[in-house]
Amino acid sequence: MFRSVRPKAQQTKGAKDPVLKSIATIKHYEQNDFEMLSVNGRLPTFKKFLYDRSGEKCTSAKLATAGFCKHGKKDEPDAICLFCGKVMSFDPDDDPWEEHQSHCPQCPFVQIGKLDETTWTVDDTIHLLSALVTRSKKEATLQLTRELSSMIETMTQKLSL
Repeated sequence: MFRSVRPKAQQTKGAKDPVLKSIATIKHYEQNDFEMLSVNGRLPTFKKFLYDRSGEKCTSAKLATAGFCKHGKKDEPDAICLFCGKVMSFDPDDDPWEEHQSHCPQCPFVQIGKLDETTWTVDDTIHLLSALVTRSKKEATLQLTRELSSMIETMTQKLSL
C-alpha cells in the first residue's frame, strides 16, 4: 500500500561547511543525471532489495523500470521517482508501474508511458532528462536555501546576545 514519505537531503562526504556541502550536492546530481535516466542506472540503487529474495511481484527490476530508485533504509521498501520526486513505500504485491500511474499522473515519466527505453524518441529522452535535471537541481537549491536560512538565524541569535 502506498504511503508518502518526505525525501531526505543528499549527503556529501567530506564537506563540513553546509553551503559547500549543498553546492557539492548540486554537482553530484549533475554528474549522475544522465546515468539515472536509464533502468541500468537506477537498478543498482536497489542492492539486496527486501522483496527480491522472496519472489514477490514488486521487485527491484520492476521498480527501476517504473522510474524509481531506492530511497531510505535497506530494510524499508521505499523508492523515489527521479522524474517527479514522489517517494513511495511499496507492499510485496504492488505493481510499481500501476502505483506510479495511480499516484503520480502528472509525472513526466508516467505521461510518456513507455517502460521500454528502446521505444523512446529523442523528444522523450530530452523531456525526461530535462525533468530529471530540473527536479534534482530544485531539490539541491531548496536544501541550500534551508541551510543558509539556518545559518542566518544562528548568526542573528548570536549577534543579539
